[in-house]
Amino acid sequence: MKLINMTLAGLMLAAVGCGSNTDNRTIIGEGTADYDGGGNANGTGGTGASGENGAAGSSTGGGDSAGSNDGNCKEYTVRNEQVTPDILVVLDRSGSMNSSQNNAGTDRWTGSRNAIIASTKAYNDQISFGLMAFPDDGQCGAQQVAVEIQPNASAAIETALNGMDADGATPTPAAIKRAHEVVGNGAISLDGIAKPKVVLLVTDGAPTCGADGAGG
Repeated sequence: MKLINMTLAGLMLAAVGCGSNTDNRTIIGEGTADYDGGGNANGTGGTGASGENGAAGSSTGGGDSAGSNDGNCKEYTVRNEQVTPDILVVLDRSGSMNSSQNNAGTDRWTGSRNAIIASTKAYNDQISFGLMAFPDDGQCGAQQVAVEIQPNASAAIETALNGMDADGATPTPAAIKRAHEVVGNGAISLDGIAKPKVVLLVTDGAPTCGADGAGG
């Protein structure tokens, strides 16, 4: 490719490449050495002359904005938006969380419940929380969502937790499977922004139920 009038100003404009100059400058392109017509604000831009091995410049400035679009530029929109994450807390409420049903005689239920209440209150206006607790039938059930994922959910989560106790088997695989379905339901619009989706598992030990809910 032969370059015509390769000046420093021309190379600088080639790097910018958006035809926003206010006078005729050289644009270096593949197979072209054309002149951008330019254009000033509230004025009419000129038509560039063709260079060797290049088509005639077609840039026209004018209207209310300075510069022009020479056809070689692409416009990108960058958005800076704060996205509220979704966190689904999945709490083990099996019998081993109760001090009377584990070998250590440790009350794991009260501490876990209080930690969830305190955490959801602390980040209530920054995170959309939801709550699942398993088992939901005293055996191996893990399908019910106690509190749907939503903004300002701390009060609803506290109310739900205060009405629960620890008993039953430990269907962790089924609970995780169900939690994945719940957090994965959010649809994203064509120009939307994907939000973080998190499953926060709170448990004290190994599962005693299979993924299909059998066992216990």
